Amino acid sequence: MTIRRVITAMIMCIASFALAQATTQNEKDKADTYRPTTNWPYVNADFQEGTLLLADSTQSRTRMNIHLYGSVLQCIDAEGKVARVTFPDLLEIRIGDKKYVMTKGRTMQLISVSSDGKAMMLMELEPDFDELLRSNSSYYMNMGTTATVKVQQLNLKGRANEKHDEMKEVWYDGRAITTKCQYYFLKGTELITASRNGKLATCRTSLEKKNMKALHKKNKTDWDSEEDVRKIFNILFRQKP
Repeated sequence: MTIRRVITAMIMCIASFALAQATTQNEKDKADTYRPTTNWPYVNADFQEGTLLLADSTQSRTRMNIHLYGSVLQCIDAEGKVARVTFPDLLEIRIGDKKYVMTKGRTMQLISVSSDGKAMMLMELEPDFDELLRSNSSYYMNMGTTATVKVQQLNLKGRANEKHDEMKEVWYDGRAITTKCQYYFLKGTELITASRNGKLATCRTSLEKKNMKALHKKNKTDWDSEEDVRKIFNILFRQKP
């Protein structure tokens, strides 16, 4: 091999590496700036390879995402259409580097587990559909309501049997959906909203309520902050080290 060919090969390798890095960075930038829309009402910027762990210890791999309306777990079927995941007895869901659990029919991200494994701190990404409608007053008025709005009337995509590729083509054309993180504590089958009133509602006696109020006051808990909610979870359920 001549020196010229060696140099050419080196240049091609460097160019290929730079292109791969640029592609990776571009995908990362998309994920960082991602915001769901009515044409793409999903937790993640795209369907990602993930694993389903079933109660009988078997595993299934597929591309998955979570629809914001009802936190429904969906996958891409053999025909390239989005479909609801209907496996019974799901113990754990992994999408990318995140873990999820199914509770009360909703798919929530697992944030923390207690030392005895009996309690979990979960997070659900909740959409603000009312804000979506208020942001477009003419559309909101056409809905014929000033209070309760039926989510079905928003014509959200990805509800049933829609082609994944066709949905991606109109990703940015829909109305943006504002979201917020809502945290929960799950102990056994009891799902407790991680909020001052939510946790107080589980207290059985006046002494428990008094102690809980003192705990909230002492920690000055911001219930929208994962760090603050995790602190309360650690105190109540003793997080794994």
